[in-house]
Amino acid sequence: MSAKSTDSLRATSVAVRNNFTDVLKQNGVSTGAEYATYTDTVYASVFGMRAKELRRMLGLKAGESIRDNLPPAWLATVVMAESFAVEHANLTGTIDIATVRHCATYAKSGLDSFRQGTSPADNGPQETGG
Repeated sequence: MSAKSTDSLRATSVAVRNNFTDVLKQNGVSTGAEYATYTDTVYASVFGMRAKELRRMLGLKAGESIRDNLPPAWLATVVMAESFAVEHANLTGTIDIATVRHCATYAKSGLDSFRQGTSPADNGPQETGG
């Protein structure tokens, strides 16, 4: 992926993340710990690791951005998960951990399909613990 494409993806991820956190705020999320719980839900559902574990796996120091260091396909999957959750909230007027987990799991099915060379429809969403 070119630097320009990576920069564009990163800019998109920032916009989507801002929409996601705005929706969370509109639904009563107000503390850093609560936002971290939703972020951990996305990461655990997509990667099988919470932020702390992902940070360690990526070799990042405290304060370094996980998103700035994710491979493009991984970042795109996080963007899809958060986009799906925002879309769900826009349609239903609500968002919760279970919904975010489901949206992230569905986004993960796309990443898994890419890795396996199949269609997401072939796999369907696979629920993961977290």
